[in-house]
Amino acid sequence: RILRAEVDGAGAVLLVDPLREDLANPSQSRVFVLEAPRVKADARPADTPFTFRKGMYTYLAWAGQEVLGPEARRTFVEVVRADGASFVVDDLTLE
Repeated sequence: RILRAEVDGAGAVLLVDPLREDLANPSQSRVFVLEAPRVKADARPADTPFTFRKGMYTYLAWAGQEVLGPEARRTFVEVVRADGASFVVDDLTLE
């Protein structure tokens, strides 16, 4: 399970990774809290998350835009992925 959240005013992602398939027993899970600054861009929640597959891995991502000026915007994508032992949030600015 992945939850986007705001912790002390900063964007965060909480990941609950079950060690067994028994989700009814939360003591058998690892919980990760990762900084994800663009969970809220310009004080608005980012777009609805979407998933995609690349090879054998499934990724969760969301996109958004930051306002830089009257007509200037910066588009970004944040991606949650596994690195083999833990999880990583990649913050990508799109050109």
